[in-house]
Amino acid sequence: MFSLNLESSNDIFINENNIGSNGISYSTIPLYPGPRGGHAMVLDDNNSVIYLFGGWDGKNDLDDFWSFDINNETWRLISNNTQDENGPSSRSCHKMVFDSKFNRILLYGKYGTSEGADYYIHQYDIRLSEWTKFHCSMELKNGKLINSKGPGQIYDHQLVIDSEE
Repeated sequence: MFSLNLESSNDIFINENNIGSNGISYSTIPLYPGPRGGHAMVLDDNNSVIYLFGGWDGKNDLDDFWSFDINNETWRLISNNTQDENGPSSRSCHKMVFDSKFNRILLYGKYGTSEGADYYIHQYDIRLSEWTKFHCSMELKNGKLINSKGPGQIYDHQLVIDSEE
């Protein structure tokens, strides 16, 4: 028997047929993230929580968003499709950083062509459980930079933050 924590006072137990003790079928709710590469993870060490976003499962880029409670050793699916919640689209080779001062996650970059370009810094507010995004791009004309709001689309980069400033 598996335990699925749905953040309520009563745990729901799942039997071998994926039927919960509340009678609901949970066959479509994963209990933990599947295999992947090119994903990003950050640690909220104040709350002992690891956050995982996206990656590539061998066939597709992913846009699922998870948390792992280190103390309880439990996974929680925050979102199965962040793009539907004003969050980042599916991606791999992106980076994330945790900002402990403002209790938020910042995410930037993705692997892909200009057709799938994403010129946004995505911010996830832990307290509000919501995504916002900030435009970040370069504009070229005849091969010359004419307007810059950031580096444009990048992947396999590094991302850091100084939360003390």
